[in-house]
Amino acid sequence: MKKTSLLLFSFLFFVVSTFSQPLYIDWQNCFGGDLQDQAEDVVFTGDGYLVVGSYELPCNDCGPSGKQKDVWIIKTDLEGNLIWEKKIGGSDYDGGYRIFKLSDGNYWIMGGSFSSDGDISYEFTNFGNQT
Repeated sequence: MKKTSLLLFSFLFFVVSTFSQPLYIDWQNCFGGDLQDQAEDVVFTGDGYLVVGSYELPCNDCGPSGKQKDVWIIKTDLEGNLIWEKKIGGSDYDGGYRIFKLSDGNYWIMGGSFSSDGDISYEFTNFGNQT
């Protein structure tokens, strides 16, 4: 068993070290505030990047989750400089998770929300059933 494990590990190490490419960072930049903000997905748009995630706001009158976050969409140029940003959400926990590029060149943002106010236009209950 030890011989098989050692042989497998040696083979995997050889494959990874032989065929892996070095990682290069073209640019890096920090966006956000003093609280817990996070990016979930990044898509190359041709003229820059589209980033989606969540932006945490100070918790003045938080909802049931105990946090107030909004969906956060950022557009950068090719060098990572901020072009624009948009925050969408209500008084509870909202977040963006994925970006989908459509065949017509537009983008869909997938996210989730515990809010029923603010930019959120529907009140949802059990597993997304609209009331």
